[in-house]
Amino acid sequence: MRVSGIYKIINKTNGKYYVGSSGDILGSRNSSGRFYNHKRMLRQHKHHCVHLQRAYDLDGEKSFEYVIVKHIDESDLLVVEQRYLDIAKNNSDSCYNSSFDVGKITMTEEIRQKIGKKKKAWLADPTHHHMYGKKHKKIDHRQNQKG
Repeated sequence: MRVSGIYKIINKTNGKYYVGSSGDILGSRNSSGRFYNHKRMLRQHKHHCVHLQRAYDLDGEKSFEYVIVKHIDESDLLVVEQRYLDIAKNNSDSCYNSSFDVGKITMTEEIRQKIGKKKKAWLADPTHHHMYGKKHKKIDHRQNQKG
């Protein structure tokens, strides 16, 4: 059964939280839910929210609890999430969210640099180039010239 609503990831050490919404918070046998995805990304040190990732790395997995704040019909998720983000924005010292607009990630200079580093590393890896491991064909350009 899909659980749709608003959730928080709360740091039990300091009370700070991350707020979000999902049409499938818990997941099911056939799909991984939003909580599972957050946990996986945090464990892999790849979470999109830098502030939450740092706190997780510092305080450890056991310091965080995942709470469903409110069950909401999927059609109303974004409107209600925006209300929760507006509250979080007014108390931004208590919140890990990077953006307070539904569906948007604020591109800080730190995030831009992180993306740039990853892109440079990807480009430097020869296995990502379309000709990696392929032989170049020799083409006789004289055949294509009109005499």
